[in-house]
Amino acid sequence: MEEMLRQVDQIIKDLQTGELSFEENLAAYQRGTELLKECSGRLEKAEKELIVLEVDEI
Repeated sequence: MEEMLRQVDQIIKDLQTGELSFEENLAAYQRGTELLKECSGRLEKAEKELIVLEVDEI
């Protein structure tokens, strides 16, 4: 997941430069949103696993 966040950070930097074409901007934005959705899904799964572990300890 850390690698995905590094990629998102790089995408943001690339988008902010203003040097990409419209098509490149669009592709980078789409890739960034895909990565963020994947990260969000992984975090949600981890949170659910932690909740299960906490309940099991009670």
